[in-house]
Amino acid sequence: MIGLTVLAVLIGYVITAWVVIKRLPNKKAKWIALAIFILIPTWDEILGRTYFKYLCETESGMKVYKTVELPTEYWKANGEPKFITWDGLADKTMLGDRYDFPSEFEEKYSQTFRIKRHAEVVASKQTKEIVGQYIRFIYFGGWVVNHSSVHVSGTGCPSIEEYNYRGFLKQVFKPVSNRS
Repeated sequence: MIGLTVLAVLIGYVITAWVVIKRLPNKKAKWIALAIFILIPTWDEILGRTYFKYLCETESGMKVYKTVELPTEYWKANGEPKFITWDGLADKTMLGDRYDFPSEFEEKYSQTFRIKRHAEVVASKQTKEIVGQYIRFIYFGGWVVNHSSVHVSGTGCPSIEEYNYRGFLKQVFKPVSNRS
């Protein structure tokens, strides 16, 4: 039923555009009207993707504000961390007394462009200082995509393949260095 409604609206929109464009006096006015009729349902896709790309380039990914050195009891003999669980998360039984690991979700980071923000945070419990953040954005497309599809999936940055929380924790926490 939704598909028929979308199809009917689309046909009505095309007919309206055709009638308006046909009545215009010259080619320049017709081309401008055509551009306007194309942009009305798609402007948010163009600007949304541009804004999403900007967010990906400037704000997404790993942000390590302070590297934390941990003593040898937090590290295996091969140099791998003991404080990262098998599924790549921080072991809160080992680090939970000193650090918080909250997740911040902003469902409507940009309501106009349908962009969500997700941040994994590492913060010191003692100072409340944010030690690092792993920020991810998800873009769900423009108006046309969201109203013409049964299932809308998002595009994220970093992508699922690039997302590496384990690597992020290894950037925040390092073994104590032997300084002479």
